[in-house]
Amino acid sequence: MLTVFRVCKADENTNIQIPLMDNVQAPLFVDLNLSTVTQQIKRVIQQEVKRSVQDRSKDSGNCDRKIDSLEKTLQDLVGNYTNTLNQLSKTIETISPEHKIKATTF
Repeated sequence: MLTVFRVCKADENTNIQIPLMDNVQAPLFVDLNLSTVTQQIKRVIQQEVKRSVQDRSKDSGNCDRKIDSLEKTLQDLVGNYTNTLNQLSKTIETISPEHKIKATTF
């Protein structure tokens, strides 16, 4: 069953616990902390910026074209990052058995 839930006003300190199984000796949860997700997204963006800079510097074109191209790439990356964070803070979708989802904000 696909469970969709919303976490209102989530930020990087939001911690979400998703129950995985019933009838086990100890509770079994998946912990999703948005600060970890944010760090991973930032790391991917840094890698992408580094790759883009290397690609642009190898371009044999003129400097103005390189700078314009790099600026466009950075704008796109910032836009994608912002959109991803907005989506994370609004809605989190997961596949889970029928359970209540516990979301806590610290």
